[in-house]
Amino acid sequence: MVQLVSIVLAMASVATAYKTYVAKLPNGDKVAGNVAIGHENPSGGGARNPFGIAFSSAGGKWTPELCKADSDNDGATNGEELGDPCCTWTVGSSLVSGIKATSPVG
Repeated sequence: MVQLVSIVLAMASVATAYKTYVAKLPNGDKVAGNVAIGHENPSGGGARNPFGIAFSSAGGKWTPELCKADSDNDGATNGEELGDPCCTWTVGSSLVSGIKATSPVG
């Protein structure tokens, strides 16, 4: 029983962390096919990818530097891929509609 409770609590904390990080990124909840854009595993958990490492290095915040970076080296900035090409988005604000968010991890 104790193990079951521990597993449920661990899963709840991961889900809470996910929602917290998603809210800190422009269109964080709208990246098609990738619910965990900061991890190698697109389903979440495990090793961080270059974007996840950069996000962590930025203090877990969307900064102008993180926005202007190209974490996956594909020629598009993180901001362009997440629908914030001018790097003006702040937590809680809206983005221009009609922009399709893509993953900054390739």
